[in-house]
Amino acid sequence: MVTAVPTHLDKLKERGYNQASLLGKKLANHFKIPFTDDIIYGRKSRPAQVKLKKAQRQTGIKEAFQVKKQIKGENIIIVDDIVTTGSTITECALTLKKAGAKRITAITLAKTIL
Repeated sequence: MVTAVPTHLDKLKERGYNQASLLGKKLANHFKIPFTDDIIYGRKSRPAQVKLKKAQRQTGIKEAFQVKKQIKGENIIIVDDIVTTGSTITECALTLKKAGAKRITAITLAKTIL
């Protein structure tokens, strides 16, 4: 299945959409595999990662996500729009793995250079 790095509810209300979710839906549709955006959610609001240094990103993202569905044994593709240090997508993957996911594959649209 395909899922997206979640956007915290506060940011979702402000922006009106989750760009990673839009990308994930297109990917899932193209490959004819299920998409769901209700597997994992952001437990806490955090500052925009783009404004933080690498060490701040890594510590600020710890335990920021929680799984809310049974995923034991599932193969999951997690989509994010932009990766800089990889802290966000890594924390999502670790959270999914701890919840029992069999395999995690991360896909991003772009990589920024610090």
